[in-house]
Amino acid sequence: GSGPNGGAAVLRGPMAGRVVSQLLKGTNWGELDVLVLDLPPGTGDVQLEVCQSLSLSGAVAVSTPSALAWADVRKGVEMFGELGVSTLALVENFAYFVCEGGGRHYPFGKARTLAAAGNDDGTNNTSDTSTQQEYHHHHFMPKSSHVFHLPIS
Repeated sequence: GSGPNGGAAVLRGPMAGRVVSQLLKGTNWGELDVLVLDLPPGTGDVQLEVCQSLSLSGAVAVSTPSALAWADVRKGVEMFGELGVSTLALVENFAYFVCEGGGRHYPFGKARTLAAAGNDDGTNNTSDTSTQQEYHHHHFMPKSSHVFHLPIS
């Protein structure tokens, strides 16, 4: 490690964002088709720095079905969208398991992400106030055809 006495280096706030940006910009990656960044959840300094200092083609949000994790994902997707980075897909990890009898079981509830994803037809009906509020919170979400639910393995 690079911390005192070889231990972990603890970075907070803007300093962590700058270190990630420096790593991404200062590394000769060669010719890449895709570079995957596994960022911490939420809307912190690392995400903000990456969105503002790099040219991103899109993002893939990954969550578990828990309400707390999903709240972070929604905020992150909104922030990325407001900064001009489209969310290409949502992945809900640990969404279900298949029992020996072949049935699917959803221990955290069924398909939390589908309810917040865009309409299947690609439209966003914003005719009444409650729908407008939902649209404000979810208009950066991809269509439900771009939402993937992975099993517990």
